[in-house]
Amino acid sequence: MLKTTKQVFLSKASLHHHAKNSLLVMVPSKKGGMIESRNFSQQIQQLKKQKETANSEAPEETISASNEYHPSLNDFVAFCKRRGFAYQGSSLYGGLSGSFDYGPIGSQLKKNLKDLWWKDFVELRRDCVGIDTPIILHPKVWEKSGHIGNFTDPLVTCLTCHSRFEVENLLKRQQNPSSKDVVNKMETAKEKMNG
Repeated sequence: MLKTTKQVFLSKASLHHHAKNSLLVMVPSKKGGMIESRNFSQQIQQLKKQKETANSEAPEETISASNEYHPSLNDFVAFCKRRGFAYQGSSLYGGLSGSFDYGPIGSQLKKNLKDLWWKDFVELRRDCVGIDTPIILHPKVWEKSGHIGNFTDPLVTCLTCHSRFEVENLLKRQQNPSSKDVVNKMETAKEKMNG
C-alpha cells in the first residue's frame, strides 16, 4: 500500500480526518524509513509562521538600492564580448558603427527570438503571412515612398571652427529662443536653393 521512496505518500487512513486539523500522513524519516505524522496541517502552519517571522526579522540583511551594482555600457559591452554574444562589426579594422557580428551565444539568442516572433505573429495568426524582403532597395522605391524628398537633416556650419552640426540636435541642446531664428533662416535658404 505504501511505497518506501523519498516522496510523501498518503495511506488509506490518511484520507479520513482523525481529529480536527489532524491527518495521518506518512513522511520520510531522517533514518531512511517512513513515520506517521498525524498533525501534518499544524506542522505546515508552524512552518509558515516561522517563515513569516524570519522574513520580518531580517530587514537589515536585505540589500538596499544604494548598494546595488549598476554596470556601465562599457561593462555591458565587455560582458557581451567575453561571453560570445556580440562583437563590433569589422573590429579588426577599427569597427563599423551600428554593425555587430553575433558570436555563438548571440546568434542562438537571435535565432530563438526570431523563431518566437515568427511563431507569435505568423504561425499562430490567420490574418498575417510571412515575407522576407531585402534591405537594399531600388532608389525609385525610396523616391515613391517619400523618403528622399520629405526627409532632410539641415546642417549648420560654425564660422569659427568650421564644424557641421544638425540643427535638430542644436535645438535640443539649447533652450535659447534665438536658435529658432537660425532654423527659420536655414529653411528659407534651403527653399531658395531648391526653388
